[in-house]
Amino acid sequence: MSIAYMFLMYYFYISFTIKKNLMKKFILSLAAMILIAMYGYSTIWTVSNNPDSPGQFTDIQAAIDSANEGDTIYVSGSPNYYDESDTITKQLVLIGSGYHPGNQWGYPTFTSNFILEREFDENDNIISSPDGTEFIGFDVYSIRISMVNFSLSYGIDNIKISRCRVRNAIIINGFVDDHAVGWTIKNCIIQQIIGHYYAAATVIRNNIFLETVS
Repeated sequence: MSIAYMFLMYYFYISFTIKKNLMKKFILSLAAMILIAMYGYSTIWTVSNNPDSPGQFTDIQAAIDSANEGDTIYVSGSPNYYDESDTITKQLVLIGSGYHPGNQWGYPTFTSNFILEREFDENDNIISSPDGTEFIGFDVYSIRISMVNFSLSYGIDNIKISRCRVRNAIIINGFVDDHAVGWTIKNCIIQQIIGHYYAAATVIRNNIFLETVS
């Protein structure tokens, strides 16, 4: 084998290795840019009322109030019940540890109620709305649209509920000219779903019902 041939092969090997490494760096940089574009403007908050595993907050409502639109709130499983009814007025992602006490974290995330409500100014113009909020992995008494400002808060859309245990009901409210649409409820154990007043285009899939869907 000639020296020229060996040199040529070595040149091609070095060129290929450099190009391969540059391509790998390019792909990693591109992935990082995509992740920054998707999540760069959102914040992750943590909640725990377990003194052995503290979070940024000890109650869920405080984290909701501090969060901005699009933020994610992780609520740790705990031996202590989160004894609160939490009102959500902005689009958030709320993630618990699950409803089974024997899960990998050792405790469920057990709380009372999640209430979806719009905020309005003095002229009844919408300031913020929880449309698009997601609930994942909670043992909760109910998830429902607020009845306090029902005539104004009806028609909240695109709520996603998955891997939750709902002990009382999921209550979906719409109105004749403002349906509550696009809800997705899947992989849950649910006492009942009550679809009041023009709930529409709701996907209900792979759930266990202990009572009824009405």
